[in-house]
Amino acid sequence: MIIMGILAVLIGGLEILNSLLEVFAGGFAGRSAETVLALVLAVLSSVLLLLAGIALLARARRAATLTRGAAFACLVVFAAIAALHPMFSVAATALGVGFPIALLIFLYWNPRGGRSTSVA
Repeated sequence: MIIMGILAVLIGGLEILNSLLEVFAGGFAGRSAETVLALVLAVLSSVLLLLAGIALLARARRAATLTRGAAFACLVVFAAIAALHPMFSVAATALGVGFPIALLIFLYWNPRGGRSTSVA
């Protein structure tokens, strides 16, 4: 669970950085409303992924629920951006789509978020 938390923090931070670099590289002046909306959604979903990673590391009570929601949001946003208006690199898109899938699979196999239960 700690490894997935660390990866979620790192990948969430990378996606935030990538999205903000995309904003600053082109600016807002010449962009359409759809592009600006896509960039804002990418930053927000990446922040959710970052917060979910922090919750996993802190072993918060509802960390698994937050992580499922954040992974699903990140997956939907990055898949929609890749399908409708591709603007990110292949690596950024692969991280934005692939890691949430891996995180959801991990949470499917470990639904309580890594908490051990006492058998006694």
